[in-house]
Amino acid sequence: MKEGDKVKLPWWVELLFVQIGLPDKWLRSLLKAQKNSKKFALENTKTIGYSILTITILLYLYPLIRQAKNYNSCIESTYAFASELKSTKFQSDMPAISIANHFCNGGEL
Repeated sequence: MKEGDKVKLPWWVELLFVQIGLPDKWLRSLLKAQKNSKKFALENTKTIGYSILTITILLYLYPLIRQAKNYNSCIESTYAFASELKSTKFQSDMPAISIANHFCNGGEL
C-alpha cells in the first residue's frame, strides 16, 4: 500500500471509533469476535440451518397450539356449567358436551 492510498473503513468503525472516539482496544476485540463468528458460522452451517428451521416451525405452530389450548379450556368450563344447568333447570336433548362445543364456536347457551 502506498502512503497516499486511503483505506475505506466500515460505517460502524467510522461512527463508533473515529467520530465518537471509543478506545482502540474495543475495536480490536470487536474485529476478532467478528472473525471468530464468521469462522464458526462457516463450520456449523448445517447445525445453524436446522436450528433456524426448528425455531421457525415452533414459532409457526405456537399460535395454533395456544388456540387449541384456549378452545379446550373453553369446552371444559362450559361443559361443567352446562352439566350444572342441565341437571337443574335447563332441559335439552343434546348432551352437555355438544352444548359446550356449540357455545365455544359462537352459539348461545
